[in-house]
Amino acid sequence: MPQSIKIILVSFLAGIIFAAGLVIASMNNPNYVQGFLNIGGLINQSWFGTWYPKLAFVMFGAVSVMFVVFKITNAKKSPHIKLLLSEKFNLPTKTIIDKKLVIGASLFGVGWGLYGYCPGPAIASLLVANSHLLLFIICMIVGMLFARKIS
Repeated sequence: MPQSIKIILVSFLAGIIFAAGLVIASMNNPNYVQGFLNIGGLINQSWFGTWYPKLAFVMFGAVSVMFVVFKITNAKKSPHIKLLLSEKFNLPTKTIIDKKLVIGASLFGVGWGLYGYCPGPAIASLLVANSHLLLFIICMIVGMLFARKIS
């Protein structure tokens, strides 16, 4: 089987597993996401509504796994690791926190809080698409194209 087909199949399988994890963790439910971001619910539920801590555990699990993976895949410390589908690890190289990063992260956070979706869960929810989700995805694509044009 050609290498390019293997990469596509593994990428597809990883995407399916990722989407299933998002659905199982309720990350595709905007009400849970907005409830998680509603830290005011910790102070007073009658004023601010309910805070849902479940997603904190999901995020902790994801960050913990990726912390270990990044430590293992550090190319300088692990030159003996042989990859199956690539010549080298493609890890992020940018370490500077600049204005573009802060503005982009802020826009992402505001959009996530207002609508309750981020790109991964939005795409994972396409099977149960409604007009609001489709509008979000169209706006997300327009935003990505705009960001690519200005950077």
